Amino acid sequence: MQGLGSLDIVVCNAGRQQSKPSILDITTAEFEATNDRRHRLRRIDYYPSEEAAAIINKLRTRGVGGDASSILNRILSEWAAIPEANTGEQMAKCR
Repeated sequence: MQGLGSLDIVVCNAGRQQSKPSILDITTAEFEATNDRRHRLRRIDYYPSEEAAAIINKLRTRGVGGDASSILNRILSEWAAIPEANTGEQMAKCR
């Protein structure tokens, strides 16, 4: 967070990755599970600046927690824990 200076956007990728030979091989249950997830969770497309992308790429790892959404969630959680970040003035900038 210190390298970025401020947080401009939060991302939650609500998709479900599925690998099928053809889109026609997706069952109704699998399709509905994806739709249900998308309705429950927000999705925001995010195109990071070069500086933000460099930080995200530096934090990437293989396995659980190393994807961009997990990294952004971690950055947001750390930012929210900083007392100065939770002032009314700072929170107003997030709206």
